Amino acid sequence: MPRDARVEHGGESRFLYNLELAWQDGRVGNPSILDEWGEPTGLTGEDIFISAWGGEGLFGYNWNVGDNDHRVYAHAYFASGDRESGNRDDNNFRTLFQDFHWRNGRADMVKGTNLETLGLAYEGHFGDKHVAGVDLMGFRINRAVQNATQLASIAGIFEGLVIPSIEDSGFPQTDKLGSELDLWYDYFYTDHLSFNVALSLFFPGEAIQNVTESNDPATRLTAQARLRF
Repeated sequence: MPRDARVEHGGESRFLYNLELAWQDGRVGNPSILDEWGEPTGLTGEDIFISAWGGEGLFGYNWNVGDNDHRVYAHAYFASGDRESGNRDDNNFRTLFQDFHWRNGRADMVKGTNLETLGLAYEGHFGDKHVAGVDLMGFRINRAVQNATQLASIAGIFEGLVIPSIEDSGFPQTDKLGSELDLWYDYFYTDHLSFNVALSLFFPGEAIQNVTESNDPATRLTAQARLRF
């Protein structure tokens, strides 16, 4: 949660809530048609029509005790995915920019397309300088995938975890992508400069285990400095 929300909600006991929805619509030209040697023919295919949406919500409670605030909240995220590849309708939600909302974990190990996320978090604000928290999330694919190549486009990039790009017609159909545990600490040096460190553990679900034949977790430790005006 960005510090803007901390300034707005901190200092008193109250409920926390937030809801955001985004709709994407438009038309893009299809890439050039290639010949049998993989060279452009100068011809273009039919236009592709974009129709996608995503959203997130949060609900919880903030307890104020003196100079400290303790928060417990549940959060959810949804982003559409393409129902059928190869047609002129593209339902993939496009995450256009990086931000500091940490919608799907602090380490960005899961892409925000074709995805449903549910999470439960605790966050402690201690004075004006220190924030620490823990977040447990579960990830589910909301469109069926037909092979490991499609799964790789959804699952994101994991430290030490490689999803092979293979066409497997016998790929087991499951929507359980995995779960993640995040631990983090923020230090606000000034109103404009802050430092953050986070430890993220991703535990592969059946959708990944069926391809990699491994349930080893992926671990990522991140640190950053943030300057805002």
